[in-house]
Amino acid sequence: MSYKKAISVVDGQVIEECDLLDGFSPAVTIADDAVYSSGVTDLTGYATFVAGGDSCIIPFHKHNAVLVAGTKVGSSDFSTTKDTASKINVYVESGELKIQNKSGASITLSVRF
Repeated sequence: MSYKKAISVVDGQVIEECDLLDGFSPAVTIADDAVYSSGVTDLTGYATFVAGGDSCIIPFHKHNAVLVAGTKVGSSDFSTTKDTASKINVYVESGELKIQNKSGASITLSVRF
């Protein structure tokens, strides 16, 4: 395969700028105080997280073969730290991308890689 411009690699699959891959298709509903295990362990690039009218972008990369989340840009309703109160927490645990809902209500979340 050849790609003009690869912006992400998700579990070994190259995602082009023109691709419309939705990470959780359709969007997932996460109950308050629940954790969603995405199954994503290999991501190099940016992921956009959207819940209702709020969104953020988080870069991910591998370091010593382990997935690492970078600095979040966007809504203050999101955090990259597990167990942060009143937030949607996007973090890496045991090498896997996880989303924890501590917002106080059920959320519908979509992710675009």
